[in-house]
Amino acid sequence: MEYLKGRIIEECENGDFVLVTDVIETERMWFSLLMGCGNTVKVLEPQEIIDMVKEKSAEIQKQYQD
Repeated sequence: MEYLKGRIIEECENGDFVLVTDVIETERMWFSLLMGCGNTVKVLEPQEIIDMVKEKSAEIQKQYQD
């Protein structure tokens, strides 16, 4: 929240929340921050960001395949 400068639009009883943030697509710092959250974050939209996360995750996984 601190680094992505977003706003919470929904909070769940279990502590999860929906954060909306605006990013400059060509700026990669926010993507590094997003990936640094690991499996504690789920991108809901837009599809382009979901695809970026999937692609980077696949690249990381491929490095550890035998």
